[in-house]
Amino acid sequence: MTRGAKLDWPLGPIAHRGLHDVSDGRLENSPAAIAAAREAGFGIEVDIQLTRDGKAIVFHDFSLERLTSAHGRVRDHTRADMERLVYLVGGERPIRFQALLDLVDGAVPLYVELKSDFSGELGLADALRPGLEGYDGPIALMSFDPALVRRCAALYPRVPAGIVSGRYATPDWDPHVPALRDRLRLRHLIDAFIARPAFVNYEITSLAAIAPQLLRRAGVPLLTWTVRTVDERAAAAALADAMVFEGFVPDQPEGGTDDDA
Repeated sequence: MTRGAKLDWPLGPIAHRGLHDVSDGRLENSPAAIAAAREAGFGIEVDIQLTRDGKAIVFHDFSLERLTSAHGRVRDHTRADMERLVYLVGGERPIRFQALLDLVDGAVPLYVELKSDFSGELGLADALRPGLEGYDGPIALMSFDPALVRRCAALYPRVPAGIVSGRYATPDWDPHVPALRDRLRLRHLIDAFIARPAFVNYEITSLAAIAPQLLRRAGVPLLTWTVRTVDERAAAAALADAMVFEGFVPDQPEGGTDDDA
């Protein structure tokens, strides 16, 4: 079912946006959260976006208000603008893609989600080339946008590219995908038959759905996001190959087993 590169490393728990903990001053996607996950031996999931000048920056939200004192969209700022911002928690700053790679340095698997507003803009995939060309560690790319997944697979045939998906139950689940037809297509992973992803990362609350489970039976590794509760840990252990977690620290690092899950 898959084509191109595969996840050829042991699958274990993956820290969602790094091992973040606001009470300890580690904000999501921050250098401190990334470093904490690396030190603990967990895989790391991070988010990247495209800046106004066509560069990649590590940041989750499309707008700046929740995480910084600034306003507006990431897309309307240059990378230099973004690197000057200060997070509301921890006092750190957003980092560029190359700084992320330097920080992880191949110590643990890195799963990079390319954020998309489904506008057809695919430049974010191209912006990763300088960093990926010199990176030797285990790394995978993924996106909710199948077009970005296909672009990544074409540009970087040696890097696994996966699809992220979930319920898309209502238009506000992702306001960039308001049409029911498009939500159903993404929910049921119809694009997987074209994109042939190296893996799927599917929402934990809908993990038992037919589409992700059929792909798993066909040999496509299945990750699941975002695992927070004991019940969700049990579902992930039964129905997926690895969990993307937050809010707790699993007993075993990357490649281990969690007997309490």
